[in-house]
Amino acid sequence: MKKHAGLEARRKRISPDVKHAVEFSFAIANRIHEILESKGMTQRQFAEKLGKKESEVSKWMRGTHNFTTNSIVKMQGVLGEPILQVTSKQRKGVYVLKVSNGSSDHISLAVEGKQTVQVPTNQLYTESETSVELEQLCYQHN
Repeated sequence: MKKHAGLEARRKRISPDVKHAVEFSFAIANRIHEILESKGMTQRQFAEKLGKKESEVSKWMRGTHNFTTNSIVKMQGVLGEPILQVTSKQRKGVYVLKVSNGSSDHISLAVEGKQTVQVPTNQLYTESETSVELEQLCYQHN
């Protein structure tokens, strides 16, 4: 296929940041499309649940829309699945495991080179019919 010289010159002038932003927008649109397909949901149904017009959602799905964090959060709520996930540095801390009989053990989390236990804090767990609650005792800032 013959390339148009003027168009190629313009493409070369596009900054890497702009290219990355466009690729990112397409990736978001693709992720939304994947979720819709997995749930058997149409763009029309998605638009209705968002309180938007189908034509607006259709524009989003073309991959050139500049999504706001608020719109992504609302879409994730409607879809019930994450579109984007923010990663952060793993936290290190000391936690107390309180078993229903009142005994406790210290568990170190995310200690390099040692076995780690990754559990959300302050949530109730049941293991072998024993109720277990986790509390963060201290937090080490690194």
